[in-house]
Amino acid sequence: MNLATIHKSTVLRAAPQGYRRASFTCDRKVTIHWPTMQLTSCLVGYMLVTEPARQRRRDHGRDFWSIAERGVPDHLGHGSRMRRLGHDLGLPGVA
Repeated sequence: MNLATIHKSTVLRAAPQGYRRASFTCDRKVTIHWPTMQLTSCLVGYMLVTEPARQRRRDHGRDFWSIAERGVPDHLGHGSRMRRLGHDLGLPGVA
């Protein structure tokens, strides 16, 4: 899975998501919590890859990260930056 695959017929919007950073529905609608859009483009791309990966694997186990790694090879570095910057922006689920 990569951004080109996700892009084909996906609707993207920014909106309040409450306790979630983003969501991806089976009808290919991605909603990103508005503070997420303040992150770097690489981290927004990370979100655009990992949200659809959650449709295939709900947990954050090995299979989930295997899917995410195909779209974002440096997913570990991106996750670390997401936690650091997300905390500063008050993103939900970021400690």
